[in-house]
Amino acid sequence: AVLFAVKKQGCVPFVNVGYAGFTGSVTGMNLSQVCFGEMGGRGEGLCDGTPMGILVRMGLERAKTLADAVRIFKEAKRTCEYYYALSDAKTHEAVGIYATPDRLDLIRPGLPYPPLLPTPVEHCLLMSGGDRLKALVEKARAKAGRFDIPSALALMDRPVAMRSNLHNALFVPAQFALYVAHARGTAPACKEPYVRYDVRELLAR
Repeated sequence: AVLFAVKKQGCVPFVNVGYAGFTGSVTGMNLSQVCFGEMGGRGEGLCDGTPMGILVRMGLERAKTLADAVRIFKEAKRTCEYYYALSDAKTHEAVGIYATPDRLDLIRPGLPYPPLLPTPVEHCLLMSGGDRLKALVEKARAKAGRFDIPSALALMDRPVAMRSNLHNALFVPAQFALYVAHARGTAPACKEPYVRYDVRELLAR
């Protein structure tokens, strides 16, 4: 597991939660306070386009606003089926994206996205599936309007997290803070301790 702090000429500096040898991104935040996360779907084999990991990295490098991020995903030649979570602390906005090679839908906080996300919670952008979604909705409703760091991290505990839970990340972009936990051995990430990073401090080195 590696946390990359990337300053590339002509690009927005960013941090990338990744792994040694992996040049793409699945989880990250840039210095413009735009954050990216993703969850895989189906559509295996539909690979004629920009790989998901490269598409997310393009967003981290180029997006200065949430609108920039959405446009990058809309204009790309996409692959497979993925769900993306994007946010911008400057405007306190977030959006989910359901994307396939030939379709892109925006998922708005507090609104249903039937049939996959039928039970919204006010002001929340929640994406999961099946019983995991039910547990996530219950957790979010129980703490709505009263979230702090520990209760936000607890949203990612089992059963919301899958057994294959590789890493968890909580962004607090208004504070340029990032909390990360990685799976270790047979223990999923949600069972491991979180490490807090100061994104501005990392990128100032």
